[in-house]
Amino acid sequence: MFIAECSKILLRRSQVKKKVFFGLIALILVALVVLPLGGACAPKPTGPKTLKIGTISPISGPLGIIGLLWGRGFDMAAEWLNGQGGVKVGGDTYQIQFIHEDGKGSPEASAAAANKLVYQDKVKFVIGEVLNPASEAIYNVTKPAGVLHVLLYTMDPYREDQWGLGPDNPLLVLLMPMITISFKPFFEYLHETYPDVKNLVWGMVNFPFDKMLKEAVDTAQAT
Repeated sequence: MFIAECSKILLRRSQVKKKVFFGLIALILVALVVLPLGGACAPKPTGPKTLKIGTISPISGPLGIIGLLWGRGFDMAAEWLNGQGGVKVGGDTYQIQFIHEDGKGSPEASAAAANKLVYQDKVKFVIGEVLNPASEAIYNVTKPAGVLHVLLYTMDPYREDQWGLGPDNPLLVLLMPMITISFKPFFEYLHETYPDVKNLVWGMVNFPFDKMLKEAVDTAQAT
C-alpha cells in the first residue's frame, strides 16, 4: 500500500515536470516566432505626408500662356518648399504636390477638371480659373464637396457682389481682385491732375480683354 501511494506521488510529480517542460518549450517557440514579427509589426517612423493641391487654368487655347506660366510657377514654389522640408501643419509635415488640369477657359472643361480633382485625386484645395464663367463652374463642384476654391485672379470686371464672395462663404476666396477695381480712382486722378486732357490712348496686348476695355471706356467717360 505504501509503495502504491509513493508511486502515485512520483507519477504526479513527473506529470507536473512534463507540463512545466512543455510549457517552457511553448514559451520559447512563441518567443522565437513573435519577437521577429513584433519588430515588423511595430509602427515604423512615418515620413512627410503629401498635400495635394489642384489647379485649373487655361493651359490650351488663346489664354494658354497664362496656364503654362502659372503651372510652372506653382511647381517651382513646391520644389522650393519641399526642399526646405515641406510645410508644417500642427504636428505633421507635408510635401506639396500640385496637380494641374486644363480648364481651357470654358465652364464645361473647368467643371470636368474640378470633378476629377475633387473626387478622383481627393484634393482639398482647388486654384482657378481666370474667367468668371469657368470659375463659377469650378465653384459649383467644390462648394458642395467642402473643398476650398481659391481665385488668384479674374479677368472679368470685378464686382463687390461677385458670386460666392463674402464672409458668409469661407469656401471661396479671391486673393487678387481684378485691376478694373482701380479704374475709377485712376481716371479721377487723371481728371483732377490734368483737367485739360480730353483724350487717352490705352495700349493692350492681343488677349480677349474686351470686357475690361469696355469697362475702362465706360468709367473714363463717366468721370
